[in-house]
Amino acid sequence: MPWLLLRLPAASILLLWMLWPAATAAQSVCPPAAEASACIQAALDRLSPGEALRLEAGDYGIDKPLQFTRAGISLEGVGDATRLYRVAEVAGGEGSLNLRGTRQALRHFRFDGGITEPRRIPYVDPRGGPSVFGAPIYGDPMHADLLANTSITIHREASGVLMEGVTIEHTGGYAILVDARYGDIRDVTIRKCTLRNNRPHLFGAPAGAAHPADIRYGAWTGGIHYQNDGRDLDFARFALRGLLIEDCDFERIDGHAIWGHGYGFQTLNEDITVRGNRFEDIGLDAVQIGNTRRALVAANRMHRIGYITETDRDSPRPAWYPGIREGMADNISPVGIDSTGLVIDSVYRDNTLVSVNGTAIDLDGFTEGAVLRNAIRIPGRADAYHMVLDRVAEFGPYTGGDGAHAPGNLTKGINLSNSSANVPTRHVRIAENRLFNLGGYAMLLMDSRESIVERNEIRHSSIVNGPIVLANTLREPRAQHSSSNNIVRDNRIYFPWDASCITEGDNIGAGDRPVAGPNYVYGNTCNGKFGELAVGRESHTLNGPPPAKP
Repeated sequence: MPWLLLRLPAASILLLWMLWPAATAAQSVCPPAAEASACIQAALDRLSPGEALRLEAGDYGIDKPLQFTRAGISLEGVGDATRLYRVAEVAGGEGSLNLRGTRQALRHFRFDGGITEPRRIPYVDPRGGPSVFGAPIYGDPMHADLLANTSITIHREASGVLMEGVTIEHTGGYAILVDARYGDIRDVTIRKCTLRNNRPHLFGAPAGAAHPADIRYGAWTGGIHYQNDGRDLDFARFALRGLLIEDCDFERIDGHAIWGHGYGFQTLNEDITVRGNRFEDIGLDAVQIGNTRRALVAANRMHRIGYITETDRDSPRPAWYPGIREGMADNISPVGIDSTGLVIDSVYRDNTLVSVNGTAIDLDGFTEGAVLRNAIRIPGRADAYHMVLDRVAEFGPYTGGDGAHAPGNLTKGINLSNSSANVPTRHVRIAENRLFNLGGYAMLLMDSRESIVERNEIRHSSIVNGPIVLANTLREPRAQHSSSNNIVRDNRIYFPWDASCITEGDNIGAGDRPVAGPNYVYGNTCNGKFGELAVGRESHTLNGPPPAKP
């Protein structure tokens, strides 16, 4: 310091002298303590816009939820050495930290939610349907039992929120909840954060007359959840409008790492970007885009999706809930990049997905968008090291860890469907993806219209399912459940079995439903014994391009 002072102008020395005591006081105003909430809250309430409360290294017990109400304020630490930990129970949609204003920031600290043993919740009650302790949860991620002890909640009318360099572990409920049910939330950025060892719940089936209790599967909680209402009601026309999640690490989370949801489709969330993140050992979906217009999921790396952990250090095991109803009608299989409800005008591109135990990219309700240049791979004999390390032989519905009886690799690659029938699934371009060693369909084009599948590379060795299958359910309304006017062209397919590379599936979905078409299949390179295309029994599909328009 003396060497520096000799070289500074007198005015600068005076300015440093004036600022130095204030900076020191700002860092030491709230020392580490087992009950630190009162001090931190009082300090936050004294901040002016642009000011930050800085916490030094140490442990800070959050014995009462913190409320951020003043605009333009920040809470900052010195990295993981600044540890905030939950002391009090938190319920009712609150978080241990609650952001309720504009231009608020959380930076460079660690939050420990204290939940190290998952709460085991019966997902299906055979007597009364899906439940959590007797109350319905199916389709409602905002059930009170799932919200308890959430770490950080962003509340309605918040805007310009920034989280940077924050680590969240052992959360109860969600690590970060963005709750836009009762008011818009705008422009949330989550950057360079780490979510790890978050396993507040496991789902499964309770003991019944015909089966023992089986509660060892991925739940919904533990990650980042954004929620709106979305119904056409005066109190419900709100949404999250602007979310960026980038350069974050998601590790050992038993639920969805990132997912969105709403109750209706009249008001959609908007402008969701998930970019450049890393996901490993995720119990359910790595990314689920729900009820969203204009989503971008790009350049993410996903490894071991559909894997459960039960401690901070155990070996992740492949597992997904097989259901107890006939035909696994209530199963919950994990997805690398999922879509739900209605997803419009969105792009999933340049992602890498390795060892996804379920479905790599599910496009249910996805319309007017593109899926481009993604790499999807299940390790096989050519990569025996990762095949053994990732326990690929145990993929599929969990069988108790007995590899000899596990179904193995049933993973689907890219799956178009339209279960909600909000609008037709149409104008989707699936191009330049690489899909290797999928045990299920490489691509299942269900209920899609006027879509283009082109220039994909598929190396497919499944003995159960073909590389590309066109299908439809023909439920009502048929305009939303038909497969027609799709183009499948210029794909490179390796398929060594006695079959065609591209087929129409007559009996997929709700019973015996033929594919009527017309669809157009041409220019594909295929070494299947029976050539490029095999059509269904009532098909109008052509092995050639669409006819020229007059």
